Amino acid sequence: MRPFLPTAPRVWCVAAFCSLMVAFPYAQETPPQPATHVSVAIGSRSPSSDVAAVDARIAAMVAAGQLVRRPAVSDPLIPGRTHEYFAQVHAGVPVLGGGLSRQRDGERTVSVFGTIYLDIVVPTDARPMGADRAVRGLRGVSTTSLAPGDVPLVVLPQFDGSYRLIYQATFRDGTVRSIDALTGDLVRTEDAFVTQGTVGTGTGAHGDVKKVSASRATNGYEAVDQMRPARIRTRSTQGTNVPRDALFEGAGETALSARNVWEDRAVVDAHVNAGLAYDYFNQQQGWEGLDGRNALIDQVVTDGATIQNNAFFAYPAPGGNVGLIAFGMSSTGYPMATLDIVGHEMMHGVTFFSVRGRTGTGLVSAIAPDGLGPSEVTLNGQRLPCTLTVVRFDNGAEAPMLCVDGRYVLASNAGGAINEGFSDVFGTAIEFQFQPPGRGVLRADYLNGEDVTSAGSTASPQIGRYRSLEDPMSVPLEPTGTIRQPDHIDGRVRYPVYVLNNQAYLLSYAIADGRLVPVSPDSGAVHHNSTILSHVFYRAIEGGTHRTSGRTVAGVGAGNRAIIERVFFRAMTTLMPALTSFETTAAVLRQAASDLEGPSSAAYRAIDEALAAAGL
Repeated sequence: MRPFLPTAPRVWCVAAFCSLMVAFPYAQETPPQPATHVSVAIGSRSPSSDVAAVDARIAAMVAAGQLVRRPAVSDPLIPGRTHEYFAQVHAGVPVLGGGLSRQRDGERTVSVFGTIYLDIVVPTDARPMGADRAVRGLRGVSTTSLAPGDVPLVVLPQFDGSYRLIYQATFRDGTVRSIDALTGDLVRTEDAFVTQGTVGTGTGAHGDVKKVSASRATNGYEAVDQMRPARIRTRSTQGTNVPRDALFEGAGETALSARNVWEDRAVVDAHVNAGLAYDYFNQQQGWEGLDGRNALIDQVVTDGATIQNNAFFAYPAPGGNVGLIAFGMSSTGYPMATLDIVGHEMMHGVTFFSVRGRTGTGLVSAIAPDGLGPSEVTLNGQRLPCTLTVVRFDNGAEAPMLCVDGRYVLASNAGGAINEGFSDVFGTAIEFQFQPPGRGVLRADYLNGEDVTSAGSTASPQIGRYRSLEDPMSVPLEPTGTIRQPDHIDGRVRYPVYVLNNQAYLLSYAIADGRLVPVSPDSGAVHHNSTILSHVFYRAIEGGTHRTSGRTVAGVGAGNRAIIERVFFRAMTTLMPALTSFETTAAVLRQAASDLEGPSSAAYRAIDEALAAAGL
């Protein structure tokens, strides 16, 4: 599948701005206008008049039944502060991603962050068909494949400007499917996961001997850590290549050792490193386990092809408090269970549970419009005007590119990139907590995932194999090196959109210097663009001159790294709204620094300068 210019020119242009939410229906014959929404970012820099205006708007929307206040929670660090979330509803139905997170100091509002959707129109005279009937109507899907829990009815803001009533059904194969509540049509499918006792001894993948917290069993010792308040259980598929849905169903036995001397290096690394990550979150951030309440931490290691070169945290079923962390095997033969990767995946769990606990939903991750590109690009020397270019498939099908005013519509996934960036930050923080700093294997550095390469962090960058918080631009994302991991918002990776069968999709090419360059879509560049924020973390600590912007940042220094870690942790777990953007996240980070250290502090200045250097 690739874009090409038909020999007979044909105009394939849509005149209104629309966008992508992973294959959403798109009506070309009646192009809608953009969805109207307001992004709210009120914080330490905001004048009191703006704060008062937002408070008045919140009160009016609550009175009108458009916002529903969730129970307030006390601030974990600042006495007298509370946090409340107002979920947006339309005719009593929750609006996905709509809502405001407000911080209060007594009766005074300190900050407000979030998104409110305006002009919502959904059919009010039609009766939803019911969740059971909607799920049964999906072709090839049985209700027995549903994960336990509710199937909620929500309003889905579609970035083509319309809204839909949908059921969100979570399935045992780790997917969430949005089903039109009136017609039963499948609207979109997305993954429900984000990637990447007694004491015995074991050897890790790099030959390092570790203490393994295990529990006695009738036939030896099992990899169940009961020495920490949150029980940590590590399962193994023992070389069996199991399908992904089986991992969610509990495939793999709890790992066993007859003599409490552990030889499965993947099990050793995953189990021990999960305990260290737990210790970091508990001791350094005051957070208990993944969910903040010491629920079971369930993880599985597998060397099958199901999740090769990957690791992931899978969301629990609606209302559940136990997700799943899975670690595969890298193509270099090392398990994807190094300390920074385990910490990265556990932070995904912390992010999910902390945001859901405040807002009722996890951090929203969706591919969305991200501006307009040029009107014309080149591919292998051929000129491709947006209005004349189509995508041709092997079966002969053709799909037009999505254009506005003759320009390519670009899309990315900011929420997903922010989620990944925070996970890289804390994977790195955990490394520095437990490993000596330096270059090489089993050393703390600002690389994420480098220890699964054969030569560790001394290896030359491999395309997309690991991420650098220190110098993202040093790591290419495709063979020519034209597109690299970005360190600045202006360099973020974005993709053109094409339309096929009334669905919109990302092209597997990004635009750089007026050319189409093949780059993995990466669910909307969630890993590719994560380095924009993770580099902010690096600069706020280490300081220096930003490679792209040339701006100088006065970092707090390595000895004060913990201060910046606390700022990032508070930003995500205490202040972040369910639907965010890079700009809103920047405001949240500044507010977190102001809350903890004060607006005149060195930490606030470091965060502020690092964000500004990244164009935020």
